[in-house]
Parts: sequence; C-alpha cells; structure tokens
Amino acid sequence: DKEKVEGSFYRPGLVLFDEVEKASEPVVQALMNIMDNGLLELTSGTTTISFRNTMVFMTSNIGAREIQEYAHHRLRFLVRKLGHQLNPRHWGESEAAVLGRIIDKKLHSRFSPEFLNRIDDVIVFNWLDKESLNRILDIAVADLNVRLSRLDVTVKLSEEAREFLLHVGFDRRFGARFLKRTIRSHIENPLARLLITEPRPENPIAYTAVRKPDSEKPGSSVSFVIESVGAP
Repeated sequence: DKEKVEGSFYRPGLVLFDEVEKASEPVVQALMNIMDNGLLELTSGTTTISFRNTMVFMTSNIGAREIQEYAHHRLRFLVRKLGHQLNPRHWGESEAAVLGRIIDKKLHSRFSPEFLNRIDDVIVFNWLDKESLNRILDIAVADLNVRLSRLDVTVKLSEEAREFLLHVGFDRRFGARFLKRTIRSHIENPLARLLITEPRPENPIAYTAVRKPDSEKPGSSVSFVIESVGAP
C-alpha cells in the first residue's frame, strides 16, 4: 500500500524488512538508495515511492550462532573470549558490550561499510529472562481466553502448571516462539480435545490447568479442572 508506506508529516509510514541478511545484492542496493535519497523507483519505471516520511526497520539473525556458542560456553568461543578479556582495553566490559562486538563484526562481514554507515542505530536485543517469559505467558493465556470467549469458556493456570510451562518452554535458541509452541502442545491442543469430546454445560465455564507431576509429555502433562460454572 503506497499511502501506508509513504505516510505523512504527522503520521510517518512504517516499513519492516525482516531477516535483511538474506537479501540479495540488488535489494541491498535498493535499500541504500532509499537511505540516500528517500526514493524507491519500481522496476516498471512508472512508479516512485517516497520514504522521506517513513521509518524503516530491519531485523536480522546475523551472529546468532556465535551468540549461542557464547551462551553455551563452547570451547572455541571460550578461547576467543579469554583472549578478548586479556586485552586491558576490554577489562570491565559488560556482557552486552561483548555481544554487541560480536554482532558488529558479523554485520561488517556481511554488509559493506557504505550500507552500515547509512543506518541510524543498531539495537541488540537481550535474551529473554524469566520475567519476560512470565509476561509472554500472560499475554498468550489472555489471547487464548479471547478465542475461547465465543464458547463461554475461560482457562487459567495453576502455579505448578505455570512453572512447568516456563521450565519446559524456555530455550534461548528459539526465544518466545518456543514458549508459544509449548503452550500450544501442552494447553491449547489438550483443551481443544476436551471441549470436543466432553459434554459441556450450557452455562459459562472456567477451567484451571493443573500440573500432572508424573508426565512431561504433551497431552498428559496437565489436566483441566472445572473451577466454576456461571449463570448463562
């Protein structure tokens, strides 16, 4: 949508280029032209899109493998890290600074200095911590309850079930997507089977997901207890 891309003086357009490290050289060159003069001419030659009131964001997984080596203390990376820390210039450097240095090196190996020099800022996101996962879990359960609302059904998690999902659903390699897959396999799919196979009262009903300590297998790791049945 050209109007949404171009935006206006009062409401800028927003454009996201996902996984930009996979872009071909012609695409990278087109991005350089956008950052240079704020214009993109389509291949037909008849249409030009203005980016002069547009905020452009680019995401990348570049350096992810090296960061994983850092996180899991692989021998190859430990040797490099030791050599890095022996340099007096790096004494007292934070973990965020180390990760930023890794990303910066990988960016310069993939993109030209001319391209990188046109980027206003590079933000390195931290790993998800338990507090962040708790918030993501709350959002996922709230979203599930929105979808269940048309059936007059709600679900909440017991504290044990919550801790189980946070434990099983935490993987630094895959971030929030892995937690969402864990919720789908341990909560959403079993609940869907329950709603399909079990007779349900006509009144609104609330379930609580309770942890079953003898299993971690999806479909049998939690059970659903009727917490309350409300008035129609």
